[in-house]
Amino acid sequence: MKRYIRGLIAPINQMLMRRTEKKGEVMFKQYQSLPKQVEAVRFTDATKDGVISSCDGNVSPDHEDGNPILKVTTIYGETAIIRLGDWIVRDSNPGTYYPVKHDIFCRRYVWCGGAGR
Repeated sequence: MKRYIRGLIAPINQMLMRRTEKKGEVMFKQYQSLPKQVEAVRFTDATKDGVISSCDGNVSPDHEDGNPILKVTTIYGETAIIRLGDWIVRDSNPGTYYPVKHDIFCRRYVWCGGAGR
């Protein structure tokens, strides 16, 4: 059902955007991103060992300035660094993750009460 609704929203949004654009006129408009449910865990001293073991072996523990960090592979094949306090978000592609800084995570996500896989 969600995919069906998203499939309807995109063409309607494109139609509305074309209708409001006039040649030479620039207007900033307000947009709202569609909600998305993610699986995430915060990387802290207390959770670091569990995080490493639950990330399907696709993370590389390392140290930076004496602090533990994790190197993860993103969906784009790039290596991202996760520092203490950051959140690790499991991507929809198996074995890929991305980091989110704590303050950004708190603004964008709300715990929905469920546990991940």
